Amino acid sequence: MRTMTALALWASLLASPVLAQSSAPVAQRAAAVALGTANVTALHDVRRLHIAYTQLAEVGLWQEMADLFADDAEMIVGTRSIRGKPAIGQWIRDELGTGRQGLAPGEVRSLLPFTPVANLGADGRTAKVRWHELAMIGAYGKDARWAGGIYENDYVKRGEVWLIARMHYFPQFAGSYADGWRNVEADLKVVPMHYTPQTAGIPIPAMATPPAAPDPAALAGQLDGPLSAMVEENAVRNLQNIYGYYVDRRMWDDVADLFEPDATLDIAGLGQWKGAKSIRRGLEREGPAGLGAGELNEHVQFPAIITMSPDGTQAHARGLELAMTGRNDAKGYWAVSIFENRYVKRDGIWRIAQMQLFPRLRADYAEGWAKSRLDPVAPEGEQKPDAPSALGKDALPAFSWRHPVTGQPIRYPAGTRVAGELRTFGKPAQQSVATLPAAQRIAEAERKQRLLAADIGAENVSNAFGNYIDDFEWELLGQLFARKGAREMPYAGFYIGPERITAAEVTKWGHRRTPRTSIPIHLRMQPVIDVAADGRSAKFRTRLFSIGSSLNGAGSFSGGMYPNDQAALEDGVWKLWSVAIDEFYYNSAGYKNGWTNVPAEPAEKKPDMLIKAYPPDVPLTALGQRQQGFIPGSTQFNPYVHNGPAYPGYPSATPMWFHYVNPVSGRVPPYYWPDCASCPGAPQTSLSANGY
Repeated sequence: MRTMTALALWASLLASPVLAQSSAPVAQRAAAVALGTANVTALHDVRRLHIAYTQLAEVGLWQEMADLFADDAEMIVGTRSIRGKPAIGQWIRDELGTGRQGLAPGEVRSLLPFTPVANLGADGRTAKVRWHELAMIGAYGKDARWAGGIYENDYVKRGEVWLIARMHYFPQFAGSYADGWRNVEADLKVVPMHYTPQTAGIPIPAMATPPAAPDPAALAGQLDGPLSAMVEENAVRNLQNIYGYYVDRRMWDDVADLFEPDATLDIAGLGQWKGAKSIRRGLEREGPAGLGAGELNEHVQFPAIITMSPDGTQAHARGLELAMTGRNDAKGYWAVSIFENRYVKRDGIWRIAQMQLFPRLRADYAEGWAKSRLDPVAPEGEQKPDAPSALGKDALPAFSWRHPVTGQPIRYPAGTRVAGELRTFGKPAQQSVATLPAAQRIAEAERKQRLLAADIGAENVSNAFGNYIDDFEWELLGQLFARKGAREMPYAGFYIGPERITAAEVTKWGHRRTPRTSIPIHLRMQPVIDVAADGRSAKFRTRLFSIGSSLNGAGSFSGGMYPNDQAALEDGVWKLWSVAIDEFYYNSAGYKNGWTNVPAEPAEKKPDMLIKAYPPDVPLTALGQRQQGFIPGSTQFNPYVHNGPAYPGYPSATPMWFHYVNPVSGRVPPYYWPDCASCPGAPQTSLSANGY
């Protein structure tokens, strides 16, 4: 009887875990799990390198940024190439810094990272990741400017450490804050993608067969700690991103539910609120619960670096938050903050135990961060804090993570005001499976590995979807979908299957034009990913952060939500199963005013051209409550306003749907929709109807 190869075993573990567990020898399964653990750990680590790069830039630690690179690394920025770590370090200091470590007061270096698509090389020691970036650069009293583009990065593992081997940045747009951003080229080039629709759904490729493990039980025990830590990191990521969505809509009861009863919220320069009840009271400094028409309260959460305690009961997360707030009939504001949070797991549930917010900038939209430097919204009356802040105004947060390459604590230059130190954690413990027999230990490792692989695969195809929209690559976009995958074309309906989805896109938008003078940058971010217990499907929520750029006019932006998308493992490849967007939560009438002075939508809107030109497989009229608000002229159900036309966008208050209940309290949101948006009118489009 032939021995099962590592590739066949890995594929069968993903597609049919019960069969794989029963048909393969324990020693061989253990070896396959060891290889798989190394592979999911690799993609975890390489994605963390770029997040670290942006977090170090935020506080001006140029040498620490350079230390992320291999000695023989290359950095390519546009047409310029810089070779070797010393030269790269000098370039970082010259371009982002002022020739010294750290930032001067009022300097802004926010490199906001978006939408990774990650692939491991066939050797297991190289990797590629594509990122988007929006950069906010400048200094109070001097200048403010925008820049944006795409990274296609290469990574290499030297010894046991992952390093950046090549950072290739493709600039797409740039400009001063006063004038807004514009395309950097008259004919904007398409940035080559390192992946295809097929490989986006296969983050980890086939590899050589490992030898059978001599001691399967011991090996499985050693693997459990790292696997458990990564699974819990994903749970903490979900919690933090859920927090951001609740804050968006001022769902203060739900926000407070996420905190431990004795938690603390400390905002540098403002004060401390102690205990969940006090935190709930203090949250209203940003306004009363609920979001009305013409109000904006976006709190965008960017990828965080999360570290786990050895016993898996505590976690730290450091990340960036971009706030876009204000009123359509008044002023708008930008704000950037660093968060350094501590979480605890109690009764199997993660909660926020300590939230530390460090405001980096707050600026009037009309003036930008060169001319406007405002304090955070001050609490008054009932919202006042329980105690002064322990962090200090303008202090920088100590790092809760060690440098991912050197392993050393991150230190600021002498004289820097540092606050809020959280001790760094050691290596994960190997405890949870120690008493189980070898076969059960391996089965548990296989289960966790499937969950981790599913999380990466779902995020990859989600982000690839946005990238293909940007470039009008409709054939490639269609190939991201499962054979029965459903794609909603807004305000028309759902199209089923790759060919129908591609045809609908081509009918609606046509093909990419030459010269390419404008681009819609379609960023799907802040994921909340819930993987099914068997690791074969996932539900996920992402925020649409959409940036428009053109050659001849200032840029624009808008935002919406993909509340309950789905992905599935089909023939060993992750595919999109259901995609439906709610838009727009906000948009700009023009760069000058941002999200203020946006005129109300007209009372009457024409049906989408697709309804006649290429009718959908499932029209919106067949879908009930979930989609009625998107149908022009609909009076059956209008969740947007108490009176007025159906289907209005911003500045009306569009409802926010959720596929999940509150992860701590179980509170059901007002707009709750746990299944696919097309399911009411087309039950055959559900995952469960297709064996998932």
